[in-house]
Amino acid sequence: MRLCCLLRRNEVDPRSRVENEATNNQSVENDIEKFGLYQIVIFAFIGITLMLTAAFAFSYMFITSEVKYRCSVPECEHAENSTFEPPWLNASAPKINGVISRCTRYVIRNDHLGTCTEASFTNITRDCDSWIYDPNEYTILNEWGFTCDDNQWKLTLVGTIQNIGQTIGLMFTGYISDRYGRRVVLTMATALSGVSGLIHSFSVNYYMFLVFQFLNAFLAAGIYDAGFILGMEMMGVKNRVYGSTIISSMYAMGEILLGLFASWLRSWRMLLRVVYGPALLAIFLPLVIPESVRWLLSKDKHEEVNKIYHKMARMNGLQVTDEAINTFKELSVTKTETKSELVVSDERKPIVQVLHSSVILIRLLVCSFCWLTNGFIYYGMSLNSVSLAGDKYINFMLIAIVEIPAYYISCTLNNYIGRKSTLSSAFLLNGVFCLASLFIPAGVWNYEFLFLYMAGKLCIAMAFSTMYLFTAELFPTTLRNSLLGICDMMSRIGSSLSSQIPLLTRIMPSLPLILFGSMSVIAGILSLIFPETLGMKLPDTVQEAEEIGKSNKTRRYMVTTVTVHDNMWLCCSRKDKADPLRSGLENGATNDPSSENPTEKFGFYQIMVFTFISITLMLTAGFAFSYVFTAGKVKYRCFVPECEHSENTTFEPSWLNSSAPIIDGVISSCTHYVVQNDYSNTCTEASFTNVTRDCDSWIYDSDEYTILNEWNFTCDANRWKLTLVGTIQHTGQFVGLMFAGYISDRYGRRTILTVATSLSGISGLIQSFSVNYWMFLTFEFINATIVAGIYSAGFILGMETMGVKNRVFGSVIISSTFAVGEVLLGLIASLLKSWRMLLRIVYGPALLAVFLPLVIPESVRWLMSKKKHEQVDKIYYKMARMNGLQVTDEAINMFREHIAETKSELVLDERKPIVQVLHSSVILIRLLVCSFCWITNTFVYYGLSLNSVAFGGYKYLNFILVAIVEIPAFCIGCVLNNRIGRKSTLSGAFMLSGLFCLASQFVPAGTGNYGPLFLYMAGKLCIAMAFSTTYIFTAELFPTTLRNSLLGFCSMIGRIGSILAPQTPLLMQIMPSLPFILFGTMGMIAGVLSLIFPETLGTKLPDTVREAEKIGERTRKISNFNMSLRQKSSAER
Repeated sequence: MRLCCLLRRNEVDPRSRVENEATNNQSVENDIEKFGLYQIVIFAFIGITLMLTAAFAFSYMFITSEVKYRCSVPECEHAENSTFEPPWLNASAPKINGVISRCTRYVIRNDHLGTCTEASFTNITRDCDSWIYDPNEYTILNEWGFTCDDNQWKLTLVGTIQNIGQTIGLMFTGYISDRYGRRVVLTMATALSGVSGLIHSFSVNYYMFLVFQFLNAFLAAGIYDAGFILGMEMMGVKNRVYGSTIISSMYAMGEILLGLFASWLRSWRMLLRVVYGPALLAIFLPLVIPESVRWLLSKDKHEEVNKIYHKMARMNGLQVTDEAINTFKELSVTKTETKSELVVSDERKPIVQVLHSSVILIRLLVCSFCWLTNGFIYYGMSLNSVSLAGDKYINFMLIAIVEIPAYYISCTLNNYIGRKSTLSSAFLLNGVFCLASLFIPAGVWNYEFLFLYMAGKLCIAMAFSTMYLFTAELFPTTLRNSLLGICDMMSRIGSSLSSQIPLLTRIMPSLPLILFGSMSVIAGILSLIFPETLGMKLPDTVQEAEEIGKSNKTRRYMVTTVTVHDNMWLCCSRKDKADPLRSGLENGATNDPSSENPTEKFGFYQIMVFTFISITLMLTAGFAFSYVFTAGKVKYRCFVPECEHSENTTFEPSWLNSSAPIIDGVISSCTHYVVQNDYSNTCTEASFTNVTRDCDSWIYDSDEYTILNEWNFTCDANRWKLTLVGTIQHTGQFVGLMFAGYISDRYGRRTILTVATSLSGISGLIQSFSVNYWMFLTFEFINATIVAGIYSAGFILGMETMGVKNRVFGSVIISSTFAVGEVLLGLIASLLKSWRMLLRIVYGPALLAVFLPLVIPESVRWLMSKKKHEQVDKIYYKMARMNGLQVTDEAINMFREHIAETKSELVLDERKPIVQVLHSSVILIRLLVCSFCWITNTFVYYGLSLNSVAFGGYKYLNFILVAIVEIPAFCIGCVLNNRIGRKSTLSGAFMLSGLFCLASQFVPAGTGNYGPLFLYMAGKLCIAMAFSTTYIFTAELFPTTLRNSLLGFCSMIGRIGSILAPQTPLLMQIMPSLPFILFGTMGMIAGVLSLIFPETLGTKLPDTVREAEKIGERTRKISNFNMSLRQKSSAER
């Protein structure tokens, strides 16, 4: 239309007119976006601000850093005039790995007189009461006496609070920046953080310190993002990478300066004042930094744009006339017209725009994981640098200096090979370097480790700078800062976890590097999903962002495909006649027994099928929990060779109480007292000295036989070998579930139920003959991999056998039989008390599963989805005959016609499952929320079950009681699911479980076990309700063609929680209440997220993606219709 109008007015060739205008406009745009004096001044002030941000982010590393200290010996010195290294120091305390202990010391001899010497100390140890600190450093460690392992968490908590504050702050700063401008956030956040930081430096106690640590981080959260976006939106396409490198390098310079100031001051209070004081000058930033031009154009503030462009042209030595600015404004109007074409999407709230674009949503999710990985590794490596050998200040500065070449290398690579290749390569190389460092033998020079460490930091710095640039280019202007804020918020979760790395090393020294390497490799692979943005202009709308990386041919094909598909669907949906069979099946509108649907009645046929399914799932419970007893604890004590012989000793001799130290009222099982030299042949309580030694061998309780006493996994040094069994078990299930769902949807539910159960029986019996620990672990993994899909296939088979009315009842039966399997496992384990016999009893009956196809039919819904109508006919006739019903050939033919019509309407369901999911934002969101709910379910459910055997009393009885409480939970869940619906039941169960777990931490010690026991059982009851509801809810939310695949995927993701659950005993070593805090927090979050689901009470199982998407829409449509009627009525009045 525009070309026609131009031709009529001027009678000039429109193509030349357009070409000339485009050339002129491009020339103006290039001149204005040139990197001249104006941009240098702006970047200088932004860079100074971001240098302060680096100091804000990393200052806590020096504020909470370790200070050298030793035990004070009051008999030998006075605290006021003591020296840090007296001459008797080496003899005053035991040495651990060649280092003098800082938390225990030797007792002074009774005959000691005058000045202490090395001969003044005995070999008897005692805990320290006070300490002497290195006078050259002053952190909160010596400010408030945070010494020894018991207080280590108070130091690491500061970093976690710092990053949690940033995470919460980022929830708001992105929105504020997009709403009110980048400069507003940059100015206000920097100035306010300066005020808060100065107050922070005057903290009078630890809790005031934590409060202002959180407040500082909260206020400073959006500074870097706002500054980065402001700088990027000033740059043209050619200079965008260069600008990103400048900003990143300035941030690294801030880290270097922080290290210099910290090394000079060595006082945490002075450091805070020097770091935060200059931030008060940020109130003058609006005088020197303009607002982002792109942001102003998106807000139609053209007058401010004119002023900024005039100033920019004047400082850069260019001539920009009013005509040139008007030309650019015409380009802006063109953008506005384009924007008006997409007003339906771009005028909506950011969250709505994201959820309605599967392309943007997938990018956001992958970006979030990459940012999480970036934050965890980047901050984790920086934090660990102060723990390396040598001067911690120099180490920190070196780690910061290596970032600068990383940014310039990434700048070059981003411009030559593109963003995607640079990002993926940086992640993968970082993973390789981190994992490779694990293979450096102990005792080798540190140069190899140092090289790998520095190379890893260089690569993650490259990834971090590229990630910022890449994220800014992947999202549109209207959402850019909001989505970058979400991604950065995910990064803060990673940085929050990185603060706890010093505690993770106590569990396993190499664990942090394993996590760094694994996450980095995964992020490198996932980043290949992104499109390449090299040479692309910043997208202004959602549609422009979606088109990045797509060729014109692809776009035309997609538009054509969507149009044809929509027209086909509209044509197919215009039916003149009703579907009597469908309405009869769904509404039960007919009273004719001949047309009654056999699946709606729970008759003898369903009883038979459910009986055999239930027996199989009872075995599955034994498979899943047998490791609790095979790798269970056994009572043991130290063997004292001077007092007994291993062949004819008793477990509790008369001298037992005097043979070893008593810790928290329990006799130590890993150390014992040395026997006196003059003892007689028979030991008594007086035969032992007060000198301790580690045990060399042990005496076990003869009543139990697990792998602990099979292979001597005693004391804390071997405890991880017991917990690893559970982790291997659930890792095997995780791997198995990657394939089980697909196999079940491809070859049938009955196939996987039969084959998996039979093979697991064979593997389990072989495992019972394991000759060493590694063979045992191998078959533990194989068993779990084979067993993985049994429960899901059995559950789906049972659910697809049921009608709408009896679906919850069927779910309760299946869940209850699983609980009965747990009870039987506890009973059998208590009778046998031998891990080999237990495995043979549990896995032996599984061999009978080869006969399951004789008694269990295939799922009717699955057969219909595969067009196996002859088998459907046979099953329907058998079902009707066993239930006493009559089903005519006419009814079956009508049902088959209905299936054929449904299939033709939704030909897109022929695509692969992953394609169907990615093309439906509704299904994708459900899948993501389901996955988190499953992780929470398994983590809490298995965690509570595993911890039950650690209670006082009889562990077998404890396990049985915790299993029994599940049965009423399933019945209560059944009633609630049918009365108030699935969504309310699931959300309420999650929240109550979280509440009970958190409340258990507020029960005072010494009040008896009834309070904690009640809360424990209540929490297990609620999580069992949530588990059973999640299974049925998941089955109802997804279509038949995807049901088992997506249920298998959710269950596979859920295994991440069950993999972590066996490690909760190790977490208790860090903080006793940590597992229950995690249980409670995750339960509350899952309860809130589950409110996203639609209600499925009374709805039929969806067969296609379109049917699944429409679940819950009817209520919303009625609500919208009623609202429109009210609005119309109000307008008429």
